[in-house]
Amino acid sequence: SCKMVASILNTICDQRRKDVAVAKETVSLDELKSQIDAANKEFPFIDFKARLRADAISGVAVVAEIKRASPSKGDIAPKILAGEQGLKYAQAGCAGISVLTEP
Repeated sequence: SCKMVASILNTICDQRRKDVAVAKETVSLDELKSQIDAANKEFPFIDFKARLRADAISGVAVVAEIKRASPSKGDIAPKILAGEQGLKYAQAGCAGISVLTEP
């Protein structure tokens, strides 16, 4: 029902706010920016829209999803390692990867 979904989403949002508050105490904004800069150098920006269009020309553009659990369905793949699975998807030729890793 809509009320159940809203309740689950409210619970997720409340927990996420708490998690973000703890993360802000653990990693400074400057350190976070430094980590983002390092990641951007290691993994350069890819134009998502252009990538989808280019892959679609040759047939179909697949966006793969990494999802440990669903609020409505429960555990899907709770022990999945997002980085390893993402690499497998990339090597298989997917155009993009959606990663949902909320506990």
